[in-house]
Amino acid sequence: MIPIEVPVFHRATSIKLDVHNLYLTPPAHGLEFPVLERLSVAGFRFDMDELVQRCPHLRVLEVGSGGGLYKIKVHSPTIEELVVDYECWVNGIDIMAPVLKKFELRTSMGLDFSVSFYAPMVENLWWDVSCPKLNVGIDVWRLRDLTLWKEESGNTLWLFIDAPTVYAPVAQRNFSQEIASLPNFSVLQLCLVTRGHIFGPLVLSLLGICTVIHKLKVAIDNDKCREVCPSNCPCEQSQNWRSQTISLPALEEVEIKGFEGNGDEIDFMKLLFRCTPLMTTMTVTLAPEVLPTSRGCEKTYRIFRENPSVKCRVYRSGGEEVLCP
Repeated sequence: MIPIEVPVFHRATSIKLDVHNLYLTPPAHGLEFPVLERLSVAGFRFDMDELVQRCPHLRVLEVGSGGGLYKIKVHSPTIEELVVDYECWVNGIDIMAPVLKKFELRTSMGLDFSVSFYAPMVENLWWDVSCPKLNVGIDVWRLRDLTLWKEESGNTLWLFIDAPTVYAPVAQRNFSQEIASLPNFSVLQLCLVTRGHIFGPLVLSLLGICTVIHKLKVAIDNDKCREVCPSNCPCEQSQNWRSQTISLPALEEVEIKGFEGNGDEIDFMKLLFRCTPLMTTMTVTLAPEVLPTSRGCEKTYRIFRENPSVKCRVYRSGGEEVLCP
């Protein structure tokens, strides 16, 4: 692809470039866009880092889909708003923007995806990063989507984790590597498509990474392609997870949806009560097919009675509250 040099617009304060199947390069000889404040680009290959460096007064950058953007790199002392809606995969995010206030990101992880993020003044934050290559995970579990957003009470991280029934490639990175590089968050939300697998060891591993969260929400989806774990299934390689204890001193609120009350879920609930000395509320929503009088629910009520300092509630899948005996 032959590079095409973008001309210098000395007086332009706003530029929108939406051209396709081209490779555009900044002006030669290090020339800058001296008064440019807003830039919108889409549809073509370009070097984001070099282009940003040529805009000393850039405040707003919008990036749409196009070819050849292998890394989202923005180092700028002036940029305040960054919106990236890039449907193709990228190998990394590298942001150093001390006055950035808004950052919206929609993209897909490449094989060598990494994150470096410094934006201490960000107020409006939204990341939506899919993982179509299924190369992040542990054992039978694979990450499919990661969403991070900012609210008044703090950042929330939502993970969509699946146990694929079809062949999944060997995980090249684990959850710890992905989460460690993200901005801090106080709420962890998990959507687990379990397909009959035991999820306790997975969530225990995640909580060991996220020890400072204040709220945990776990949504269990066990209706799709339900399977029976073989005796040597990797999902329970850690046989002692039921007796382990980790310190979760900040965790106060727990919500579990899709609860069936089987033995593994009961063990998981006991683990949560054991690891969270300051828990104040536990809310359980039953799976549609589970009756409040089931044996698993009876065991749940017993656990609640053993922890009177925690406000515990149980709801049917339709939203009606169950009066715990």
